[in-house]
Amino acid sequence: GALLRVCIEKFEDDSGLMVTFIETLGDIMSPKIGAMTNMDHMELIKVKYTRLVFQKLNIFVRKQRHLLTKKNEQSGLKLQDLCKQLTGYFYGNMLNPIVKSIVRVEQLDTKEISGLPEMIFLLSDALRFWSCHDSCTSQGPGLAGDDMVSENVSDAFTSIISILLDEGGQFLNAEALKSAASYFVCSMSVIAADFCECVTQGSALTKILNVMRQRFISCGIQDALIDAAFSGIILLAGGREIQMVNQFLLGNLSAVEKLSAREREILFVVHCFQTMLLVVKGREQRNELSSVAPKMMLLALELLAPHYQKKDSIGSGILLHRLDMGTQCILHLIKMNDVLSLNSQDVSLILCQVNALLSQSQKHQDEFQCDTAANVKTFTLCCTLVSSLLKQHPKQLYGCASVLFCVLSTLWKHAMHGMHHQQVDILASQKRYELTRVFEALSIHKQVFKKHVVGLLLILIDALEKGVSPSIKQSLMPSAFSLIDMCSKYELRQLNILMSPNGRPFFSTIFEAYQKLQYKGQF
Repeated sequence: GALLRVCIEKFEDDSGLMVTFIETLGDIMSPKIGAMTNMDHMELIKVKYTRLVFQKLNIFVRKQRHLLTKKNEQSGLKLQDLCKQLTGYFYGNMLNPIVKSIVRVEQLDTKEISGLPEMIFLLSDALRFWSCHDSCTSQGPGLAGDDMVSENVSDAFTSIISILLDEGGQFLNAEALKSAASYFVCSMSVIAADFCECVTQGSALTKILNVMRQRFISCGIQDALIDAAFSGIILLAGGREIQMVNQFLLGNLSAVEKLSAREREILFVVHCFQTMLLVVKGREQRNELSSVAPKMMLLALELLAPHYQKKDSIGSGILLHRLDMGTQCILHLIKMNDVLSLNSQDVSLILCQVNALLSQSQKHQDEFQCDTAANVKTFTLCCTLVSSLLKQHPKQLYGCASVLFCVLSTLWKHAMHGMHHQQVDILASQKRYELTRVFEALSIHKQVFKKHVVGLLLILIDALEKGVSPSIKQSLMPSAFSLIDMCSKYELRQLNILMSPNGRPFFSTIFEAYQKLQYKGQF
């Protein structure tokens, strides 16, 4: 990599260095190495060296493209012409032999297959540079401009998908092969416009979706490289392809009967839909997403359902992953009014599910007599959902204020857990901070919600009557001040009537502290 950099930097003064460098690489890229015939350790090092050169060239194309426009006035050579010569060596000597080795992967012996992952890495980086160089310099038709190249790319992709779908470990060196195969698929998505000329977009999407689905269903995991490949290809997809993906996702889900299998199927569906929400920008494509958005929101809410929580420990990674994915999908739908326009019934449904989730978390909290990281994570996700609804859909919340304040009461009680402890727990403090942010968002709409705030303050006063340490009480003050700030003199009067005689001194102390913070000057 350092040698390549020197050759490029000195090209305008001395083109001989780069010419020699390219010719040496041309000698290394022989058909013998491409076919992996009796490949020894030294030849494997040559493959890695060649791949490193293509990797560095890819970086130059992406970040320092101006370097490839250099010209040596004395010899008349252009740097981009020499780079094109490099792809010519690869095309003539290595492309076809490498693809043939990939296609007959099941027939390779142990020695041959040990070098195949490196050959797949090399193929990925070489094809990527080839496509990017041609598109940037307009010096060639790209991968799809040559029938042989297009056929080779298509054949390699089909065989690589079969490697990724291998469950039984029938291939030797399976893990290394799958890692290289994922890298190839991801690299092709970077040059998606060229790649989809070699492999039809619908076919590529279907095969990638099958790989993603298998990972979720069999292992419950996702592959970042395969996800990136899906994103890269879906970015260029039209409305027809988006519709095909939607049918693929919902069609497989409807065929699942077992609850355990359905859970992972929902995770897969929600994950793919969320990816499309973030990537797709065109009006036609977003209309297709909008057509299935109500169904997807219900599936995301199902990931928060209590019957799933009962199967796993509240602290398990599986459960937290499920909650996080469901919550993130709902948050995106809340923000994207062009994809899903929520009404009061939709907002009520979200709030009811949040309340059910909080109730389940509170049972776990009572069982352990303390806050856990998982409980705090659950609480934070719920607070984020409520805050997002207050910001994006306040008018819909006006129509279901009773449900909103039922959730806020549960959040308030959840945050007060452990008030009998003598010291402020860090996790509990984090919960109270999150709740304060919710109450601050609520205060923007105090003219509508102020009459409901009295109930929340009564919960606090009741808790203080039962005893609380000064440090815990202090941590609750920001939330209490936000609630008091929403009250007019009529709500304060009502609060004074409803609170017990024993609670009045506690509230009086809080109210005096609140008044000290009020601005007394003139505008």
